[in-house]
Amino acid sequence: LVCTMGLAGHAAAEEKRNDPLARHFCPPELILKNREALGLSAEQVTAIEAEVQAVQEQAPKIQEAVRQEVRKLDELLQTDSPEESSVLAQLDKVLDREREMKRLHITLLFRIREQLTPAQRDDLQAVKEKAIAQGEQMKKRIQEKVRRVQQIVEQRMKAGQPPHEAVELIKSFQELIQSKRPQAAEAVLDKALEVLDEPEE
Repeated sequence: LVCTMGLAGHAAAEEKRNDPLARHFCPPELILKNREALGLSAEQVTAIEAEVQAVQEQAPKIQEAVRQEVRKLDELLQTDSPEESSVLAQLDKVLDREREMKRLHITLLFRIREQLTPAQRDDLQAVKEKAIAQGEQMKKRIQEKVRRVQQIVEQRMKAGQPPHEAVELIKSFQELIQSKRPQAAEAVLDKALEVLDEPEE
C-alpha cells in the first residue's frame, strides 16, 4: 500500500509536466514566495494578493454549487429507473459548475501573469524549473524512504512483531500525500523510520 502511494505520486508528477496550463502559468504562492528573486514591486505584490483574495471570496460559493449538483445527480441515480435524459441533463449541470470553477482559477492565473513584466516572466521560468528540480529531488527521497519503511515493516510482520506506531504514521503519510503536502509527508516518513529503527524490547 505504501509503495502504491509512491507510484501514485510519480504518476501525478508526470501528468503535471504534460499539462499545457502548468507550462504557461504559475501558482501565485510560488510567485509571492520568490518576490525578491523576481524583483516584484510593492504595487505588483498588492495587485497579486488582491486577485487571490477575490478568488478566495468567490470560490466557496462555486464549490458549494458543485456539491449541490453532485448530490442531485447522486439522488437521481439512486432511483430505481432513472431516465437517461434526466441523468445527462443533471450531469451537464455538474460539468457547468465545475467549468465555472476551473474558469475562475485560470482567470486568476492569467491576471497574475499579466502583472509581470516580460523580464519577470523569463525569471519566473527559471524559478519554476528550480522548483521542479527540487520537487524531483524530494520525490526521489520519499520513494527511497517508502522502500525502506516497507522493507522494515514486512520484516517485522514476518517476525510476528507488527510495528503498530509506524503503521499509524504510514496512514498519516498517505493522507498528507493525498492532500498534496509532500514536505509534511516526508517528515512523517522520517518519524516512521526513527520508530522502526528503535530496537525491539
